[in-house]
Amino acid sequence: MNIKNYLYPFILFFLVISAKVEAQDPHLSLWQYAPLYANPAMGSVYDGQFRASVQYRNQWYAILGNDAFKTLHASFDARLPVFESDYVSLGFNVLNDQAGQAGYSQNLYNFTGGYMKILSGNYRGGPTQYLIASGQLGFGQRGINYNGLQFSEQFIDGSFDPGAATGENFNNNSRTYTDFSAGLMWYGVFDDRFSVWVGGSGFHLNQPSIHFFDDTSQPLHTRLSFQAGGEIPLGNDLSLLPSILYMNQGPSNEIALGASIRYAQTQYWDEFALRAGVMQRIVGGVNGLASDALAVSAGLEYQRLMMMVNYDVNSSSLTRATNNRGAFELSLIYTHPPRSRRESVECPRF
Repeated sequence: MNIKNYLYPFILFFLVISAKVEAQDPHLSLWQYAPLYANPAMGSVYDGQFRASVQYRNQWYAILGNDAFKTLHASFDARLPVFESDYVSLGFNVLNDQAGQAGYSQNLYNFTGGYMKILSGNYRGGPTQYLIASGQLGFGQRGINYNGLQFSEQFIDGSFDPGAATGENFNNNSRTYTDFSAGLMWYGVFDDRFSVWVGGSGFHLNQPSIHFFDDTSQPLHTRLSFQAGGEIPLGNDLSLLPSILYMNQGPSNEIALGASIRYAQTQYWDEFALRAGVMQRIVGGVNGLASDALAVSAGLEYQRLMMMVNYDVNSSSLTRATNNRGAFELSLIYTHPPRSRRESVECPRF
């Protein structure tokens, strides 16, 4: 018997359960391309009639196989013109997260509404600047499959008996709750490939309880997030897109600092672009800051469709178990073209 086959999954499962006790949200390395999950105010920021996106993340597959941690996120948002150059935005996003052999699951369903106020520019000339405020209302559900766990009472004479009594009293394996979130964002577009944007958001502002047992209480900590980025031209066809993300949730902190290079070619109505980027994620808790992963990404844009792929190279204290193998992530975004000039808004690229 190879003890590593049992030890590594146990270590990873123990760590994820410890993290869930502190009520942490799943994270995405390609966070810019999951706008309603990163900041509700980002739901307004695109040039088109409506936008749809899907993100998929698979973490620790090299160690856990089919029990790897899987995250699926999808969103849809549309923008409606009001007054002279303002807009109202509406959106909907869902998230499903499955963690480990116990099947610890999170499901989120959110409706987003926001207002996009022009500060300058667009069709008036000069730099285009907007201020956006958005709110999010939804509900969540958390569950666990106790049948996927093993307990000391089930080990009889040194052998595990899955049919033996666990010695535990599990009355509830699911919990639902109402959720409130909000976000703000400002951006300025100063040229075709020169823009700056800054945003902040707060998720789970009502700190709903997510405990499974009636005699306990476990609030879902508010997730506070700050985001900033922009686009800087490097030449006729090249531009740099730097970004930074800071998140705090309960005792945990995360910093994601990165940048990507975008190479674009436009011929008549066709636009084709390539992207390549790198991002360093740093996490912190009671033991201070430490490197978690180096994320490497590449992408393709063609007309109104964009596809991004990412791989996290694990650099945390788990590297002895993972051998630097982390997570694979995929993002697809489709933006429907505007039907008229009124539906077209100058927006920064993410």
